[in-house]
Amino acid sequence: MSPALDALMSLGDLRFAPYLASISKKLSPDRLAELLEGTEAIPTELGCNWLLDILDEHAELSSTVARVLAAMPGRAGEVLDVVIPVPSWQFTNSAVQPLHSWSIPEYGLRMKHRLAQKLAPEDRETVTQAWS
Repeated sequence: MSPALDALMSLGDLRFAPYLASISKKLSPDRLAELLEGTEAIPTELGCNWLLDILDEHAELSSTVARVLAAMPGRAGEVLDVVIPVPSWQFTNSAVQPLHSWSIPEYGLRMKHRLAQKLAPEDRETVTQAWS
């Protein structure tokens, strides 16, 4: 399921957030940690928001989430929020439509407050350095 999770996290379309939320609510923390350890998702607002939500729901996964977040910036040069033309009949253009983009440091600052509340100092430092 990790490739499917990677694909879902990497979509960047916030309309898919309920699907990610259902994954974190249905899976045990151990299974969720196992899936997260294998992820290679690119940084998107969808994926990052979901990881931050996991911190709210499963404090015991904070180190795992920190490792995933720290690895993400190396896979892309920016964080995107897009609209994917699904269902296609509602869109005149079939191309992915960018809504917002942030540089890695800009998005790191957006996450800083939530990370400060949920991560241990050493995990917070690792994530901060990766997103700087």
